[in-house]
Amino acid sequence: VLTNYLKEAISYRQLMVMDETHVMNQCKEDACFVSENFDADLAAMSRAAQRSPLDSEAQERCQKLCCEYVLPDYAQHRRGFVRQLGSQKQQQQEQTLRLGIERVATPELLFRPSDAGIPEMGVAEALCDTLSGLPPHEQPLYTDAVVLAGGSCRFAGFANRLETELRASLPDDFPLGVRCHGDPAAQAWLGGRDLALSPDGALECYAVSRKDYRDHGAALCSERFAQFT
Repeated sequence: VLTNYLKEAISYRQLMVMDETHVMNQCKEDACFVSENFDADLAAMSRAAQRSPLDSEAQERCQKLCCEYVLPDYAQHRRGFVRQLGSQKQQQQEQTLRLGIERVATPELLFRPSDAGIPEMGVAEALCDTLSGLPPHEQPLYTDAVVLAGGSCRFAGFANRLETELRASLPDDFPLGVRCHGDPAAQAWLGGRDLALSPDGALECYAVSRKDYRDHGAALCSERFAQFT
């Protein structure tokens, strides 16, 4: 979803990249970050586009957002890279994209998917909704152990933004700990690996084979996974 959103934004404003999913996914990973205050960033860039006077804070926001992304030429470099505007004269053979609000608007969909017309909850809202289904006395135990997992957690600023939004939604007396152990993109694989290597045969106890599922259906999953829900 995020890569497609970025492709559409760039294709509409600058260069047709709808068929360049791999390159634009790298662009997303290299250039995008989570904003601490998206509305302020959007307002600053909007005023800049209208050539309206900017205060010092708005100027700083625009300078932080605006950059060039040099596309790969597969001769000198096989992956694109971010370059500050005006830091280097563009070479004759270079193809560049000028990025601005797209850098934060793309990962903002994780917190506000409605911006792209997706009728779903954002990450923080979904976590709070999940917590509401737990017994009240257990909820603080979970809020103190929020572990980031998944490639989108790599975005700079993601953990701070998630913690800020959760803190605003949770009771003041709830502890809150948002943690990242190593590479978030590898957490699911590492967890599966550790489960498979566990000496007590945990994998056999918890796994549901295709044959078992065909024989017993979803009821077996509910029984076997009950302790994890």
